[in-house]
Amino acid sequence: MNLQEKKDYLKQYRQLDSEIRQLLLEKSEIFELGTKITPTYSAVPKGTGSGDKIQSTIEKLEKQEDKINQKIEQRMKVKEEIETALNTVTDERLKLLLLRYRYINGCTWEDIVTKMCYSYMHVYRLHGKALNATML
Repeated sequence: MNLQEKKDYLKQYRQLDSEIRQLLLEKSEIFELGTKITPTYSAVPKGTGSGDKIQSTIEKLEKQEDKINQKIEQRMKVKEEIETALNTVTDERLKLLLLRYRYINGCTWEDIVTKMCYSYMHVYRLHGKALNATML
């Protein structure tokens, strides 16, 4: 695997995390819209019809929950694979500080530079070294 392929592979975890957050937002929207009461003004009395709306909302929420659960399972599997790959790096500084900060915790380069007290160039060099040391 070349360096770009390794980076893309390691980025999967954070991407799945973002997808899960988006699905959770969509679930909230489904709930809000499904439980919103909209009055209808008419001279002719009608049934509420809320049973259909509630049932439909529950079905949509269940489908959304299934999607979320699938993504969570996928994220857990990817995290395990990444953890296995990280454990192939013997230098703790590279493994913990760089790869874990960047690909598991989602830290920005600025965060990593601050935490490690290194220059940007040194962090980038160490990152390349860490990627080369990773057995993917």
